Amino acid sequence: MTFDELKKIDNNALDARRLTEKLHAAAQSLARVRKADLDKGLTAVLGDIERHWRYGSDAMALEAFHTALGELLPEALRIAELRLEAQARAASARARALTEQVRSFFDEEQQPKGEQQ
Repeated sequence: MTFDELKKIDNNALDARRLTEKLHAAAQSLARVRKADLDKGLTAVLGDIERHWRYGSDAMALEAFHTALGELLPEALRIAELRLEAQARAASARARALTEQVRSFFDEEQQPKGEQQ
C-alpha cells in the first residue's frame, strides 16, 4: 500500500468522524426540541425550527425532521380525520337526542288532557 493510498484512507476516516459528529449534533438538536419546546405548541415549534435551523448539523436535523413528517403525514391526517368523525358522530347523537326531547314534549302537549298519564 502506498503512502497516497494511506493518506486517502485517513482522509476518508476523518470525513466519517466529522459526519458522525454532525449527525450526533443534529440528533441532539431534535432531542432538545422534543424535551423542551413542545409546551409552546406545534406552530411555534415548527416556526422556530424553520427560522433557526439553516446551517450545519441543524440543517441536517431539519431535513431529517421533514423526512420523518413526510413519512408520518398520512397517519397523522388519518388520526385527525378519525377524531373529527368521532366528534361528528357524538354531535349527531346529541342533536338527535335533543330533537327527540323537543318532539316528545310537543307530542305530549298535543294529547288530549284526559289521555295524559
